[in-house]
This record gives sequence, C-alpha cells and structure tokens, in this order.
Amino acid sequence: MNGTTAGVHKSAGRITTVIVLVVALVAAGFTRHVAERQRGTAGPTQAQQGQNLSNMNSFALALLLGGLRGPLVMILWTSSEAQKSEKNLEDFDTKVEWIRMLQPEFDTVHIFQIWNKAYNISVQMASNANKYITILDAIEYAKDVDRERPNNINILYQIGSVYFDKLGGASEKEYYRKRVREESLPHKTDAKIKRNDPGWRPMMMDSLLDAKGMVLPDKLEPKFPRPADLPADSDWNDGSELQYLAKYQPYSYGLSPQAIGFNYFKRSQVLQAVGKQRHAQVSDLVIDSRPGLSLRSRRIAATHGALEAP
Repeated sequence: MNGTTAGVHKSAGRITTVIVLVVALVAAGFTRHVAERQRGTAGPTQAQQGQNLSNMNSFALALLLGGLRGPLVMILWTSSEAQKSEKNLEDFDTKVEWIRMLQPEFDTVHIFQIWNKAYNISVQMASNANKYITILDAIEYAKDVDRERPNNINILYQIGSVYFDKLGGASEKEYYRKRVREESLPHKTDAKIKRNDPGWRPMMMDSLLDAKGMVLPDKLEPKFPRPADLPADSDWNDGSELQYLAKYQPYSYGLSPQAIGFNYFKRSQVLQAVGKQRHAQVSDLVIDSRPGLSLRSRRIAATHGALEAP
C-alpha cells in the first residue's frame, strides 16, 4: 500500500511540475507580448494574430524561460520518446516542435528528429498515404530549421537523405516516387495559409515546377552574392532552394525524389568544399560522394539533359 501511495505522489509531483512549467511558459509569452507593445512595436498582421507559443522566436523563447528551459526540455524528451515506444502519437509533434524551439542551436538534435520522424514514426503508420505524410512532416521540420539557420550542412544533407534514401529507396518507394513526381507538377495547395497554424501538417508537397516542367522562379531566386575572390570555375551556393536542378530542366514527368535529393546533396558538398563546413556525424568522403552517386542512380537519367527517367 505504501509503495502504491508513493507512486501516486510521485506521479502527482511530475504532473504538478509540468503544469507549473507550462503556466510559466504562457506567462512568459504574455509578458513578452506586453513588453513589445510598450516599446511601440508594430501591431501584428492578420496572419500573425493567431500566433501562439509554438511559433515564437526560438531565441526569445529560450531567454524567457531562463532556468526553466533545461527541466522542460528533459521532460519533453522523456515524454516524447516514451510515447514513441508506446505508439501513442497524440501530441508527439507538438512536443518535438517545442524541443526544436528550446534547443535551436544543437544540430544533432535536429538531425535526430528529422531521422526520427522520417523513419521511426512513419513506419508506425498503417497506410502508405499516412507514412508519406509523416515523411513530408519530417522534411517540413527540417525546412523550418533551414529557414532559421540557412546554409547549414547538417540540415541540408539530412533533407537530401530523406528525399533520396527514404522517399526514393524505401520498400514503399514505388508509391512515394509516384506521389513526389505528381506533386512536383503544378497543383493547387493552401499550404502557405495553413503554415500559420501550429497544428498544420503537410498533406502533399508544394509544386516545384510550372506547366512546362521548368523549376519555379522562386525556387531559383539567389539570396547570397557570389564572393568577389571566388574563382570563376568554383561552385557556389547562391541560397536558392533548387539551384542545382536548373541546368537539367525541363522535367516533363515531374521531379523524382532522387533528383531533389541530388540537389540537397550538392548544396552540402559545396558547403564542405567552399564553405569549409563539416558535418557533425558524416565523414567528408561521404558528403563529397553523394551528389555523384545520386546522378549515377539508374532512376535518374541524364538523357537530353533531364533528370527525369521514369
């Protein structure tokens, strides 16, 4: 009886701790909002009026939490991993998103969570459609990190790996390849609107091509100027999302996951060779070899300058 009572008290103590942390988090968010208004910051746009804690700035969130940041991260990690083991994914994505925002500077955390969603979580889904959606969610997580910390070799390589190895090489690859090709072609989507909702999950890919099979202009828009002292024959990442697919277009049959993976692998290779970045877990040789191996894939043909073989 004493053991049972102690267990109940222990469980109640944990629940109380979580409640206190969540209340502190909400209070911190409210305080930040009031402080910004008092400083005369511009009022929120209509799209931002529904903003809540899950899309607060990562750095501001970490500062506001102060000493509560560490304990909350520990609780979230333990709870999310326990849910994964028990196949209880009810609020798993929310906890992973909070972990991302509380530990934005740790690349190894992001590498794990991208892999975790794309592999460990997707295989728990019963249908290929739900597996595919979960893999897209892993990619969306990676792109959120990429938007916060652009040109990071760890994140770009991981995106390439999910496209090439998972969507292009898993046992369900025929289903995944077909969907990626179809969804890379023009289609209607309300993704840009839904991304303002913290509970949003991608149900399909955004279009990457126009009606002629050409990469959309916004995917090829440069963001970083080429350094003046860089040799003319040297590769350079200009910051555009699909930079290394431009010279192989048009893609009349849509983009394959291997082709998209090649693009991200190439961006990683250039970051290593020119930017002198090093991957946290993968060797230099692997980073350097993946673009070439991607191009050699029998699913990616160079016929007529297009990476689009069925």
